[in-house]
Amino acid sequence: MPLFNKDKDSKKEDRKEDKKEKVESRRNHRLEKINAVKEKIYAVAAKRKWLFLIIAAAIAAYLIFKFV
Repeated sequence: MPLFNKDKDSKKEDRKEDKKEKVESRRNHRLEKINAVKEKIYAVAAKRKWLFLIIAAAIAAYLIFKFV
C-alpha cells in the first residue's frame, strides 16, 4: 500500500508544481503586457509632443509673416 500512496503523493506534488509554474507564467505574461503598453504610451506621448511643437511653430510662423 505505501507504494500507491507514494504515487498519489508524487502526482499531487507534480500538480502543485505545474500549478505554480502556470501561475508564474501568467504573472510574467501580465507583467510583460503591462510593460509593452507602458512603452507604447511613452512612444505615443513623444510623437504627440513633437507634433504639437511643429504645429505650434507653423502657427507662430503664419502669424508672424501675416502681420509683417
